[in-house]
Amino acid sequence: MQTTKTNVYTTAGGIEIHRASIDVDYADATAELISRLDAEPGVLLSSGCEVPGRYARWDLGCEAGGV
Repeated sequence: MQTTKTNVYTTAGGIEIHRASIDVDYADATAELISRLDAEPGVLLSSGCEVPGRYARWDLGCEAGGV
């Protein structure tokens, strides 16, 4: 079961930011998003560069979901 974490932030200018995130198994984290990006708007950013003590690999993805 995935648990959704939600937060709402308000900027100094009064703009509300709504953020939602879920924890996923890293090994399979991007596979579903990659397949959905063929038909839905979104983005997947990934870094394959790793230098111990300096840079780490990372993946960041999101979908537009209802926008």
